[in-house]
Amino acid sequence: AVPQAPVNAGVRLWWRGARPRTLGLGVVPVVVGVAAAGHVVVWRLIAALVVAAGLQIGVNFANDYFDGVRGVDTHERLGPPRLTASGAVSPRAVLAAALVCLGLAAVCGLALALATTPVLILVVGALALGAALLYSGGPRPYAGLGLGELMVFVFFGLLATCGSAYVMVETVPTAAWWGGTVMGLLAVA
Repeated sequence: AVPQAPVNAGVRLWWRGARPRTLGLGVVPVVVGVAAAGHVVVWRLIAALVVAAGLQIGVNFANDYFDGVRGVDTHERLGPPRLTASGAVSPRAVLAAALVCLGLAAVCGLALALATTPVLILVVGALALGAALLYSGGPRPYAGLGLGELMVFVFFGLLATCGSAYVMVETVPTAAWWGGTVMGLLAVA
């Protein structure tokens, strides 16, 4: 009989692939943005947290996939092993996981858009989804063009913080801009 890996070994593998240490980059700006708004609509807070986590985990899986299939990451890389490059998970499964996470973020973002200003939130959401996929994907990944830090500052700082404040009170208080700047600088660091 072939020994079977415990089910929780697969869960741990995917959890490591999601890069949980990076989740604060997506979630903390939401909390700061809501605090800057000075008003909480609970379902919108939960939806914004799902958007942030979905985008963060989705971009992590997308980066794993694209860097693995392009040969940027190999099994010899330093740091935590990647799912695709290590061969632990098929590239197709990693891409599917990325798309599921990004899709979940999109659905929650759509709900927030419909509750506030649809066109504005839809445009910002589309930009965030595009940025998640083009970081290390597409014909010219912007991470390799020296634009990674700028985009991290914009998306994990200003847009996450100010966007979270906006979906609470439909305006962006000055405190959200300042908080977003701080969050962006911390994310880049």
